[in-house]
Formats: sequence, structure tokens, C-alpha cells
Amino acid sequence: MYVQDATGNEVNSVLESINPNGAVVKNANFFSEYIKAIGRWNDVDLSCLEGNTMYKLQMTAADTLVIEGEAYDNNGGVSLVSGWNWIPYYRSFALSLDDAFASVEPVRNDQVKGQEGFAMYNGTTWNGTLKSLQPGKGYLYKSASEKTLNYPSQRNVATASLAPMRRTAQECMFAPVDPTEYESNMTILAMVMEGDDVLENVQEVAVFDGAVCLATATMESDGFFYLTVPGDKNVTSRLSIVAVVNGNIIETSTSFYFNEDAVLGNYDAPFAVTVGNSTTIGKMLAEGNYNRMQVVDFNGRVFYTGTVANFNENDLHDGQYIFEFFTEDGQTVCYKQIIRRLTE
Repeated sequence: MYVQDATGNEVNSVLESINPNGAVVKNANFFSEYIKAIGRWNDVDLSCLEGNTMYKLQMTAADTLVIEGEAYDNNGGVSLVSGWNWIPYYRSFALSLDDAFASVEPVRNDQVKGQEGFAMYNGTTWNGTLKSLQPGKGYLYKSASEKTLNYPSQRNVATASLAPMRRTAQECMFAPVDPTEYESNMTILAMVMEGDDVLENVQEVAVFDGAVCLATATMESDGFFYLTVPGDKNVTSRLSIVAVVNGNIIETSTSFYFNEDAVLGNYDAPFAVTVGNSTTIGKMLAEGNYNRMQVVDFNGRVFYTGTVANFNENDLHDGQYIFEFFTEDGQTVCYKQIIRRLTE
């Protein structure tokens, strides 16, 4: 959500229409909880809502937020820092991503995401499941550098894509959960691999938390799968990935852990979802993409933990293992690997 007002307003007056169905409102740094016992929001940390940022709002029941005031127009623009930014969209009309972000001169692998989809800039244009910015919505923008965002005051009818994010659930075999059940999400730019080759005829890729489908995606026109995976602190188990190939459901060798606002894969190094015995492990060991790793069997017994450089596969007996690779920012990617040596 965003607040369409030129100046900050007290949280209790702005959110009055949703009382007592509001629960928590937060921006990137502060939050406020609604206290039913006294019929007001706890405004100690977050006392005012501004028009130049995005807010997340948790509800206990469906309701309609009514905000009165003049249309917000930030002539000074929205300042973006390097990394994730919570940005509002305060225009009254939809904008294509190319038009919306023309002022920031995006660079390759810049990203924008909403609650249900995301897009990445490939150096020329934006691609992904998020097709346009919609009135009344808030977004997160990951920038490679400091910039100033100014939305155009008028829609470019000739080039604007006015359709909202394309929902793929009707085209897919799996039905994902409602993302509003979760506080945040992470994104994956993936391709499906079999050995060293990109696998053809993949109709769908889906992410599961046990038996619960968190996300699903079909291949976009550029050949990638754009997965927006919802989650929160309660999503702690290893998430598995399945692929639908020629109508058949195939369990992949790839899994990972949820990490809020994590980004797995980009146009220069897509996230490899591997089918069959993974060769990705050998590449990761050789390229040193991760600084630490751990090897466990399917019963959870640890066989190795340490740096990637010091790992020696010859120390493992034949069997099935899960290789866990860790990044400095806390991301964990896992691959199943069968160790079977040829004997004379």
C-alpha cells in the first residue's frame, strides 16, 4: 500500500477506516500495531505515514482502506539507495515498467517486485511476471546504485502495458497459496538444466514447502522462469522444486531455504534447477561461488562442514547426499547428489 498525501499524517487518522480489522502496519524501518483494548494504533515507533514510501499492512479481516486528501505528487522524486528500496506508486493510472522507471536509467539486473510477481532489467527492457505498476500498490526496487525516481505525469498510451501482473495459476498444474498469507517473499530467476544442457519442453516450475505449493511459474518469452516465493519466519524447512516436463512431474535435484528478499539468479548467472544427477555441484566447487558448504545424508548426518576450497569428494562413501552451499548474506542452496564410483 501507499499513502496518497503530500505530508505525513498520524497513523491513527489515516488508518481509521479499517479499525478494528487492522493488525500491523510497517515500513522498512518501523512498525505500529493496532491495540483493540484501547481502540487505537500504537504510534510510539511509527507515528506518521508518508507519501514517499511503501507500507505493508496486515489485516485480521478483509476491509476497505479509505484515504481522504489530495493526490500526492512528489516533485522532488523518490530517493533510491543501493540495495532494496520500498517505493510507492502514487499515479492514478497504470504504467509499463519501461515508462515507470525511465528516469532512473536502470542497469542490467536491477529488479522490481510486488506481492505476486517481479521483473528484472536485462539491459534493454524489463522482463518477468510483473508487467506494470498499478494504482494503490507498493513495490520493492533493488537498485545497483543511488538514483532518484520520478514517475511520468502522463501515461504513454503508445507504449504502456496496462495489464496487471499475469496470473499463471490457470495455466499451471499446481495452484499456489495466496501470497497474502505471508509477510514477505524472495525471488528466483531460474532455468531448468539436465546435465550441462538447458532442458526443453518444460511447461512449469513449482516450489513446495512440504505438500504446500508456495509458487509456480511458466516460461516467459525470454526463456526464464520467474518465481516469486512467499514466506516468513515460519517457513523454516528446505523448499523443494519440481518441474513439469512433457506433462510429467519430475522432482529436481535442487532445493533451498527461504530468506526474506533474497534473490537467487540473474541474467548473468541464472539459478540452475537441475533434473537428474546434478553436475552443478562440480561447477560450484570449481568456480567458488559460495564460501562455505556442508554435506549431509538423507538422515541429516553431517559428513563435511567447512570451506568449499577444502572439500574433497573422495572422503565420501558411495551414497546419496545433500550438498548445502552458503553465501555471506545467509542464503542456502541445496543440491542432491548421488556418489557412485565405477569399480573394475
